Amino acid sequence: SFQHNSELDMRMDISQKLSAKEVINNYGYEDLLNIFYKYGEEKNSKKIAESIINNRPVQTTDQLVSVIELSLPRQNPKYTKNSVRKIFQAVRIEVNNEINEINESLESVKDFIKKDGLMIFLSYHSIEDRAVKQFIDKETKGCICDPKLAICRCENIALFKLGKYKKRKPSNFEIKLNPRSKSAVLRFMVKI
Repeated sequence: SFQHNSELDMRMDISQKLSAKEVINNYGYEDLLNIFYKYGEEKNSKKIAESIINNRPVQTTDQLVSVIELSLPRQNPKYTKNSVRKIFQAVRIEVNNEINEINESLESVKDFIKKDGLMIFLSYHSIEDRAVKQFIDKETKGCICDPKLAICRCENIALFKLGKYKKRKPSNFEIKLNPRSKSAVLRFMVKI
């Protein structure tokens, strides 16, 4: 979190070596840029990555917030805070290898689902949701060969079918009761 000043860490498992401080202070420009684009979807990624490189070492959350804010064009403070949030999210995802963890978890769980059983997914941001959508596509489509090929060579068989709806989002009433649910997306598929 960037709401309280603390040392840059962001590890969910404190026994792992990679921390936010390592990412911010040791990754090269291209690596930072890639993380900010891929996991933060931040349009000012180039300026922010450049600013971080030029202001190293960055030791605390407040220092990182300052570096990010200084690299942004003058804008509504709401958008500035949103950019800070995106960069922190991107660094956290990188530090904890979150997308890989999601993919590995989904792969390991699918074989435990019985016939007509459901796999239900609840994601809270577009990066997570993209990983879930790709997994659902892979498991519900069957053949994944290039459509230009006349013969299937992958021999991939669909293990699941799509549910009655593609996705559900919270109602306005639910968002009013629980503002954090605003970004949630629910998806599911059924074992064949």
